[in-house]
Amino acid sequence: MNIVQIRRIGTSLSERRPPGIPGRGEAIREPIPNDERGIRFEIQKMKEYVRHFSGDPIVTKLARRIAELCPSKDKTCEMQAIFQWTKNHMRYVSDPEGKELLTTPVLNISDIMTPPAVIKEILGEDLIRQMMGFGVGHSLLEPNRPGKKILMCKGCFLHDRLSGPYHRTSGDCDEAATFLASMLASIGITPRFRFGGQLSPSAIDGCNYHHVWVQAQDETGNWIDMDVTEEQSKLGWYFEGFGCTGIASIPF
Repeated sequence: MNIVQIRRIGTSLSERRPPGIPGRGEAIREPIPNDERGIRFEIQKMKEYVRHFSGDPIVTKLARRIAELCPSKDKTCEMQAIFQWTKNHMRYVSDPEGKELLTTPVLNISDIMTPPAVIKEILGEDLIRQMMGFGVGHSLLEPNRPGKKILMCKGCFLHDRLSGPYHRTSGDCDEAATFLASMLASIGITPRFRFGGQLSPSAIDGCNYHHVWVQAQDETGNWIDMDVTEEQSKLGWYFEGFGCTGIASIPF
């Protein structure tokens, strides 16, 4: 079985990426064992992605824009805002048959976003001036501040010309967890991975893991479950039917 890592667009960090992180236009294929050792390999890759992409300017800029919906220093509100935004823009889809696919957070964002000029052309300046989503009006229309640019999501607006799948990204639970954890870490919220599965005497540590989600630490030090792949999920929810769970911390 192969793990495929894909990244299509570059950032200022691309030249300083550590080994094993895809660069612009690259897809890295690495064989991984088709057993519990393969799970540990993928966990390690997820950690590396979060450590790297939580400092990527594209990820940081988006997360900060979403956090602007909250009062300053309200970490719980920021967790809720980023959790809900990611859930709204992430569609669960299985990996290719016989392979593990791990896309980068920058690729996820490129799937969701569209340049401000495109939004301006589609919606028109008058409609944009009336909008209050993610600072749309002033960010797109201030001629005296050309450096004031934001990333826009197509799914932020109800408009028939913006229908279809193009305002979302997709992936399975490991890709969704990596994306969410990178967004949280980019604004100083500590994430970690939590895994769930069923008890299995043949497994290395007694648990056959088959699902992963994120936990994030709030202001009081509590770890809050965040699973963006389940339709019924909300902040603090996780599936309680697992026979066993595990934790994977992310050292920064």
